Amino acid sequence: MLEQPAGLNRPVWLAIDVPRDAVPGAYTGTLTVRSELGAVNFPIELNVIAAALPAAKDWSFHLDIWQHPHAVAAGTTSSRGRRSISR
Repeated sequence: MLEQPAGLNRPVWLAIDVPRDAVPGAYTGTLTVRSELGAVNFPIELNVIAAALPAAKDWSFHLDIWQHPHAVAAGTTSSRGRRSISR
């Protein structure tokens, strides 16, 4: 459950675990967001490619170049007290 005050926006990060033996192709579904006011459906599509990363135990190095939502959210506070993202 995610509490969200009215009138404010909040990004939401979805993580989808794809089984290593998943058949490549396009998978579709629906994401449903519910509140006291009702529900809204969002169509989603996931394209699975014919490749898999090695298991973490088999990695020989660490390369972290993607933007994890926690890293993006770790912005700075301006003199006006607003959050701003460091780039």
